[in-house]
Amino acid sequence: MNKPEKKKVIVVGAGISGLSTAYYARNHDLDVTVLEASDRVGGRILNLEVDGDVVDAGAQFFHSNYKNIIQLLKDLGLYHRKVPITLTIQISRDDGTSFVTEGVFGIMRNLGLKGCLSLSLFFLRYVLLGKRFSLFTIEKHIEDYDNCTAADRLQGFDQRFIDFVARPVALAECMTTLEESNFYQFLNCFRLAASSTHFTLPGGMEEIVHELANQLNVRCNSPVKSLLTERGKVVGVELESGEKLPADHVVLTTTLDKTASIVPPEFREIRSFLGEFPHTQNPLIFFHLDCRLTDDIACYMSPPSADADFIMAIDHSNKVPTMVPGGNSIISAWSAYPMGDSLIDLPDDELIERAVADLEQYLPSFKHNIKKSSVTRHRWAVARYAPGTHSKIIDFKNRVNSIQGLSIVSNDLDGVHLETAVTSAREAAQRLATSR
Repeated sequence: MNKPEKKKVIVVGAGISGLSTAYYARNHDLDVTVLEASDRVGGRILNLEVDGDVVDAGAQFFHSNYKNIIQLLKDLGLYHRKVPITLTIQISRDDGTSFVTEGVFGIMRNLGLKGCLSLSLFFLRYVLLGKRFSLFTIEKHIEDYDNCTAADRLQGFDQRFIDFVARPVALAECMTTLEESNFYQFLNCFRLAASSTHFTLPGGMEEIVHELANQLNVRCNSPVKSLLTERGKVVGVELESGEKLPADHVVLTTTLDKTASIVPPEFREIRSFLGEFPHTQNPLIFFHLDCRLTDDIACYMSPPSADADFIMAIDHSNKVPTMVPGGNSIISAWSAYPMGDSLIDLPDDELIERAVADLEQYLPSFKHNIKKSSVTRHRWAVARYAPGTHSKIIDFKNRVNSIQGLSIVSNDLDGVHLETAVTSAREAAQRLATSR
């Protein structure tokens, strides 16, 4: 008796969402092909290498409470090579002074009595006694968390708590200001930051996507133009080249704007939701210096009232010293929403000039040590959760699940963390394996 043919699955996108979906689907004995539009795998996980020094130019680290990613790293034989990261942070004040912290207790020493009371009250009210929800799956609607901004919910808390705790969490983890994020996402990021440490791999974050790709059938330089459908069911894809590839199931894992362009007009509501999804844009500016600025500080936060578009900087020589064997500082300058949207299309020279001027406010004199500079643009950095976004995502997922032959997997639909990408990929592969 002939064996039944394996279910044929096409995964569109070779970022962490697509590669982990394909990996799990292959482990369920499905016939999987990954189609990637560009000439590289990894998506928003990428390295920048100059003169033997390597820095992460996208995703920066794994969190220690990433359950599914840690298991995936173990399965791939990578977890034993993990490199712990100690994020020593210098936070600048408006008066020109600054303080250095390695966690919540270091911050508390600089908050004063009222600031410490606000931090304790926030932790008690919203972490210990707050409404429970998954950090890595958006499946529960909590109206009073979803429908207000973080800034609105923090009214009445001490300003030092807002400036030196809440603001850095919003800018670094949510990549947006307190005024532009709903409280739901801010609290998600706060709980994650308060409950985990960080680690990476010796060669940077790219190691995981390269190892996944090495085990899979990945076709690069294969941009997908559209889904193919028959009577409302997805039956394959058409490439930009005109080639048509049949499939029993298609999984879209690209950034949501690209996914929207692939979804045909007959799925108008899905296409519209994805195409209009709010997100951050982030031009990253890298400065290679001729010296090492400090022996320990890995992150710098701008003063709360600074007139700056680039509000944070990372010194990669201290973040992961083994990745920068040359020893000199490599500084990356970071913006956040809404500032990044006004910067993304500026010429490189103007971006570099602005970044230097902004960083001089909290890294004085660093510009005299710049050897070379470069720009990496992330036109879709992460999703942005404006008030009301979580309820819309839950409704959207229900609509997508009603379409035969189609799945959409994206960390942007479940909280933006890397763990959400792998968690949703694993769940999607399980559904594929058990469905007809």
